[in-house]
Amino acid sequence: MRRRAVASVLAAIPLLIFDAWGAEAHPPSADEVAVRAVVQDYFDGMMEGNPEKLRGAFHPGAFLIGHDRGGAIVRIPVDRWSAGMNRPMATPASCRNEIAAVDINGSAAMVKTVLTWPNVRYVDYLSLLKDGEGTWRIVNKIWDTSRP
Repeated sequence: MRRRAVASVLAAIPLLIFDAWGAEAHPPSADEVAVRAVVQDYFDGMMEGNPEKLRGAFHPGAFLIGHDRGGAIVRIPVDRWSAGMNRPMATPASCRNEIAAVDINGSAAMVKTVLTWPNVRYVDYLSLLKDGEGTWRIVNKIWDTSRP
């Protein structure tokens, strides 16, 4: 009897593991792949100092909103911000850019990113929309900055 109980428990373990991981272990949708690619262009554009790549990731009417060094809220048009991102990062290997969360609903998406750089940590919330041709673009970015 005891052997049968142990065998039943051991047989159930793979099912429990599958149930626990099964909900998370699904292939990403085409939209999620596309959204992640846009965010990667955002990351790469900053690391490479490539304003054109950044402008490709953002909708032309996008704004970046956050606090300046004095604590005041600033609203920066993407063209002005991307024009200033024209030099590669000095130490790109010391920068970690991660997608922390992706939430997609129809043609709208929200992506949380965490950028951990040598002297600063940014948390960005990127709002994305998919246009009528199926292209995803960042339409808004808000950020928070902290020092490590």
